[in-house]
Amino acid sequence: MRPGMCEGRPLTHVDPSRLSPYFLVKWPFRSGYPLVGSKKHGPMEIMKGECQCACHIHARDGGIHTGRSTTIGGNVRLVGADVDTRPVGPDDLLDLARLFESQRNTRRCWCMAFCESRSQFAVGWLNGGNRQRFEAMAAASPVPMGILASVAGEPVGWCACGPRSRYVVAIGGRSSVLRNRIPAEDESVWLLPCLFVGVGYRAQGVTYTLVRAAVELARREGASAIEGWPVAGSARRSGDAFLGREKVFEDLGFSCVERPSPQRAIMRLELSGI
Repeated sequence: MRPGMCEGRPLTHVDPSRLSPYFLVKWPFRSGYPLVGSKKHGPMEIMKGECQCACHIHARDGGIHTGRSTTIGGNVRLVGADVDTRPVGPDDLLDLARLFESQRNTRRCWCMAFCESRSQFAVGWLNGGNRQRFEAMAAASPVPMGILASVAGEPVGWCACGPRSRYVVAIGGRSSVLRNRIPAEDESVWLLPCLFVGVGYRAQGVTYTLVRAAVELARREGASAIEGWPVAGSARRSGDAFLGREKVFEDLGFSCVERPSPQRAIMRLELSGI
């Protein structure tokens, strides 16, 4: 499948810069993102540059192979080079910016939808405030902001992760996905809320590598557990592609601890004592 195509049809986009802050703030939200996009392709896909057909097609072994490209199950082409990962702190922001700048939407989002209020996010989408606040958080936090994946020095993927307390929208009173969580765990349990793989590297196993690296980072930082909230089962909601797929988390040892809706699963991996 060619980058930028979905089932053989070109992706369509709406430029959020042409929309007023009032529209972005007042339009209904799903999972913290303003609904911007076409009827065919949902809002989160447009916001995050993801496509339900080109992203998160999973290799059974979850591995990244070196050498020649390999096909798993007839539909997953694994990258033919090592995928390097590293935690993202202040010194890594220029490389992360290279990845985000590759897509019109990620350069506006900067993975801040779950870290700030809806109005802040909407205005920051238009005036660059999301990037500024992300960089400020990276400078102030002793914990990395997530994982950056690179191939031959070129940034190709991103995974946000950190203590649940970082993601104030995800644990806020208006969020229903984590409504049954134990609030006392918000500092010790990590959340993996968002994944992004650049065009040209999707459906090649990069998502597995990002999630695996996030688990190792959480373990090194002393987290008791790490959770994701992917799309459940075989559901293919294009708007939620940035959440990942349940199968990826399952393959990497996570267990489903709750299904807050038919479309979502809370996947958890205990790290204490491991």
